[in-house]
Amino acid sequence: MKNIPAFILVTIILLISCTKNEDEITEKSNRLKISFKSEKETAEIFELANFYFVSNNDFDFLELRETYDSLVWNVKNIQGTQKLYSHTPSSSNFIFNWSTNFFYPGSYTIYLFGYKNNQIVQKDSINFGITNSKDFLGYDWAEITDSDKYNIGYHDAFSNYNFSTRKTKNDGITSVTLLHMNDKDQGDFDYAGETKKILYDYICKIYSQPTYIENDNKDLLMEKYKTLFKSPQANTVPVCIWITKTSNIALIDYLKMDYYNSAKFRIYAEPKN
Repeated sequence: MKNIPAFILVTIILLISCTKNEDEITEKSNRLKISFKSEKETAEIFELANFYFVSNNDFDFLELRETYDSLVWNVKNIQGTQKLYSHTPSSSNFIFNWSTNFFYPGSYTIYLFGYKNNQIVQKDSINFGITNSKDFLGYDWAEITDSDKYNIGYHDAFSNYNFSTRKTKNDGITSVTLLHMNDKDQGDFDYAGETKKILYDYICKIYSQPTYIENDNKDLLMEKYKTLFKSPQANTVPVCIWITKTSNIALIDYLKMDYYNSAKFRIYAEPKN
């Protein structure tokens, strides 16, 4: 067998290498790329923020399984992730769109990661703004024309706690109640101290320190509760009161609890007189 000249071998190797690289480039360019978008760029606190997947081409579950082992999302500087896609040899779970509430205003960077063989093979991000521009939490007082029949729950995917609200319009008096939602399978008195602190800290962070507080003068606090609020809640005493540009807000303690008033501590707000 004749020896093949070295320059021919080099040429063949280069041709094979180039072909392989071109195939890899083509494969990467054709790879299923999952990204995501939001329905809008900003939302109010307590307003539902909605997100959904988009892709560079149509795909089926087989292609999704071949491309990714999992898809997860998280928020910058907030601990934890939420899984959107995963699979086992016999099943797949895929959430095409998802939602969450945000309890604090600010600018959030939201990430999507695609994993394959424990490696990140796809990454996408968007900036999302949360504002606190309404009269009280997610409400403008003038927009409340009727009463809720039930509490409305709010879930922040990365928060350790959740809230519910209930708006009312009775005899011309408008109000909103904010409650901490307990998911610990405990009686109210078992976690009352925790609820009190969560509600107090939350309103302080959203608005300011209280204008009046029970530690200063309980008699003055009760007097302000009766004069600032058109409909002070029965069987309650105020723990503290905030006065903002648009609202009078009180952290109240229910002295008598029943089926309809099972939460010992709650936030009660009315329009500012």
